[in-house]
Parts: sequence; C-alpha cells; structure tokens
Amino acid sequence: VWSELGGPHFKARRKTTKGEPRTALLRAALRITLLTGCRPGEVRRMRWEHIEGDTWTMPAGYRKKTKADKGRPSRPHVVHLSAQALAELERVQRWTRGGFLFPAADRKLYKPVSRQTLARVAARMCRRLEVEPWTPHDLRRTARTGWSTVLKVDAVVAEKMLGHALPKILRTYDQSPQLEERRDALDRWGAHLAGLVAGDVVGA
Repeated sequence: VWSELGGPHFKARRKTTKGEPRTALLRAALRITLLTGCRPGEVRRMRWEHIEGDTWTMPAGYRKKTKADKGRPSRPHVVHLSAQALAELERVQRWTRGGFLFPAADRKLYKPVSRQTLARVAARMCRRLEVEPWTPHDLRRTARTGWSTVLKVDAVVAEKMLGHALPKILRTYDQSPQLEERRDALDRWGAHLAGLVAGDVVGA
C-alpha cells in the first residue's frame, strides 16, 4: 500500500497528465496520515502556520473531542515530523493554497480537501490493488499497531502520540508529554516505512 501511495518515488516536478498532480497531492495526505498516526481530518486541515521546523503544533480547539475528553479543556497537540514526513511537505508545497497544505480542488474555495474526496482516493487504490477495502482512518490504526508490534513503543507513549486522553489515574500521576520518546518513535516509524519500500525490512 505504501508503494502504491507513492512513497519516496513520487517526484513533484516530473511531467504529469491531467489530474495527476491532484492525485499525488491526495496520496501525500494519506502518507502523512500513516507517517504521523494523526486523524485524517487533522491532516486534511494542516496549515503552514502550524508547522515550525520538524514540529507540527495543532492549536487548542483544532482536534476532534472524544467522549474521554468530555469536561476537559482543549489543549495544543504536538506532533514530530520525521524526515519522511518533511519530504512529503516539501513535495506538496507547490500545490498548497490559502494556507492549507491540502486545499479543495475548487480554486475559488479556500478550504481543505473534503473527507469524501480522500476516502475516494483510498477506495480507488483498493480496487486497483484488489485488496480488502480500507479507509483513511485505518492508516491511523495501522500506525498505532505498528508502534506496538514493530517498534515496541511503550503503550502510554503511543497513546500520547495519538493524542488520546489517558485514564484518570495515569493523567494524575504521569503529566510528562514525553516529547523525546515520541520524536524517537516517529523517526523510527518513518525509517521503517521507508525500509519497506526499499525492501530492506526482513519479512516485509
């Protein structure tokens, strides 16, 4: 799937057919979802003003609130961008508009690409590969599973990477954001995915 998404073989400046740059842009959104483990909706609405160096900071109120967040104030969420994720941002920069990394196709509309559009790209990919259907959100689940099974990331660190609310007892006694551990895990995850494409991962 990563190879079909384009991986490191995507070249922004190559000659393209009509509609191809748009497809490349949307596939990049799916790759960043897998690389970061963020919700597709969060990735769709990415803005350049929220990115500084290799850090993406979602401001308070940006993220979807879950039942576990009920009654808790919204807080910023920090996501480290691996070398692979940064490469994706560099590739799509020429197509961004209105501050959005992944703008809607209509140039008159300054809003991000829709959820339905991103889902259609994933559906077309499933049909082409003749694999079981999956959705953009499944990439978030894939990332979380890979952090546990492949990288052996501590469960609490992995939940903080997703931005999930921790059980009350953990929130009370462990208030560290563990940014360094999260950074290390996302760097290793990006390297692992790159290795899958290159065929450097044994048993892949």
